Amino acid sequence: MMGVGSGFTAVGLAVIVHAQPSPIPLECSLNKGPWQPCQMEVVAVGQSWWVVVGGRRIAFRHDGTGKVEMNSDGTWVVVTPHWAADRSLCWESLCLRGDIPLD
Repeated sequence: MMGVGSGFTAVGLAVIVHAQPSPIPLECSLNKGPWQPCQMEVVAVGQSWWVVVGGRRIAFRHDGTGKVEMNSDGTWVVVTPHWAADRSLCWESLCLRGDIPLD
């Protein structure tokens, strides 16, 4: 049982635990193509997220050691994130710009 004055209740904790990720509107470019609307959904900040662009869902996972993996076609591949000259964040052929949650 939680102590008096903790500010949490069992009902409040249930709401926190079962909250669904909110889509974050961004712009994406695939294979250096035109920028288009997309969205990111963060499952666990810094650990698991996906990007939906052009009806395609691209999943990411990070193990905490610096290794990031991307799955765009059913296979997980190691990718190296980098900042492009236009200040977009890229992983292989996918670049994002906007208010990207980094941590």
